[in-house]
Amino acid sequence: MSLDHRPRAGCGALVLAALLLPARNVAASEPLDPAAAQRFATLALTCVHKEYPNKIAHVLSADADARPPRELTPAFYGCYDWHSSVHGHWLLARIAVLTDGASIRANTALIVNDAGFAGALAVRLAGR
Repeated sequence: MSLDHRPRAGCGALVLAALLLPARNVAASEPLDPAAAQRFATLALTCVHKEYPNKIAHVLSADADARPPRELTPAFYGCYDWHSSVHGHWLLARIAVLTDGASIRANTALIVNDAGFAGALAVRLAGR
């Protein structure tokens, strides 16, 4: 087995974007720059459904516990790891709220309203 610990393109930028967006004062007096919003949205949209490569951090108790990311964390399996995927989804939702960009809102709505995403969240919320 080969362990590849090289940084993945876009992962760090996605996390950085998620960290920086709420830090800015984006009150009504200061709109989010549309070009920056588009760049951040593109980073997130590129990876939220990209399953591999993926870093999984799970405790395995049996052979059956070794499953692909889309089965282990069905709502948040892309973007190299679960944590980055959650940030990517949050980033898209936040940008959709802060901008008037119709294309960003439309693409975010496609992901958030996707039956697979909604179903996976419903299963997690039900505790299964």
